[in-house]
Amino acid sequence: MTTVTSADGRCIQVPPTDVNGFQVQAAACDGSTGQQWRFTKEGALRPAAATATRCLDIGGNAGADIDYRIQFWDCNLGGAQLWVPQSDGALFNTQSGRCLSILPDEDGGPALAIRSCTGTAAQRWKLPTASA
Repeated sequence: MTTVTSADGRCIQVPPTDVNGFQVQAAACDGSTGQQWRFTKEGALRPAAATATRCLDIGGNAGADIDYRIQFWDCNLGGAQLWVPQSDGALFNTQSGRCLSILPDEDGGPALAIRSCTGTAAQRWKLPTASA
């Protein structure tokens, strides 16, 4: 499995453009290549395409603002791009002290953001096996 699937059945969608700063969101899982990801041994999430150079990133404010939107950014394996899987399925970012979440529709969903870890379905993920 190479999709990153939430417990509520949505997949992280590769942005339609390979531009730094483009916001990342979740979409209905459809098995497309735009939903294929690699989870690196360091803990970064990057598209599965061999030519992919971008990673999920919490953004320039280092997670200081709750609900800060997740962006696509050049992979540098810094703290803003590293996710630690938790026993409940959450992906915890130690730099921000928050979890990867799908925002509710009324808060701008299906955009991804970092939020306080609450264990909701929108914060629990099934990951691909870690790779190089």
